[in-house]
Amino acid sequence: MYIKAELQFYAAKLKSKKLQEKQYKLLYVLIQNKLFGTLELGVNELCKMLSMSSGSVRKLLTAGSELILAKNNEQNGRKLVYEVILDELL
Repeated sequence: MYIKAELQFYAAKLKSKKLQEKQYKLLYVLIQNKLFGTLELGVNELCKMLSMSSGSVRKLLTAGSELILAKNNEQNGRKLVYEVILDELL
């Protein structure tokens, strides 16, 4: 499947979940990063990308925990980075 088509596919799956707008935006950013990017997105990076406070981002990450994987950063093992679990959207 072409990456653009994959993005559209997963965006449609997100919309079908009837998420709040902020939750949708967070997951959409994580999907884009999973498909197109190589960034290790921690709370600080997500705050900047979404123009939200760290408290808001942390709440959204917790609320979407069944769709989001938290793992240790490769360079700094104490920093958590987040990625979406695409299979959970199916």
